[in-house]
Amino acid sequence: MSRQSPEPLSVAETKVGRIEVSRPEPQKTGELCPLSGHELVIRESRFGPFIGCTGYPDCKYIKKTQQKTGVTCPECGKGELVRRRGRGRSMFYGCERYPECTFTARVLPGKDEATPGKDAA
Repeated sequence: MSRQSPEPLSVAETKVGRIEVSRPEPQKTGELCPLSGHELVIRESRFGPFIGCTGYPDCKYIKKTQQKTGVTCPECGKGELVRRRGRGRSMFYGCERYPECTFTARVLPGKDEATPGKDAA
């Protein structure tokens, strides 16, 4: 059984046409990068929105964004619980003061018994 070799990409593009991927324009935040001094913008990736430096690829700074819950940490009493993503992309709640406070929970304490899925905020 002989197998036909695939056409070169340039030949396939002329037959079908080139597919253009549209990406939203980055939104300016008005903040400056602490490493390079360039402006920070909100960009979209396959994992969701993030705040990054306009000096990419020279500067790879990404600002951490946290989804605050408004619930005080029951362990330390100082920090606020934030929604985080663990290994395997599972969601959990942890204290914003990590690593000083290592409290974590799969269910948000003090609120209704909602698990931190895509719909929970």
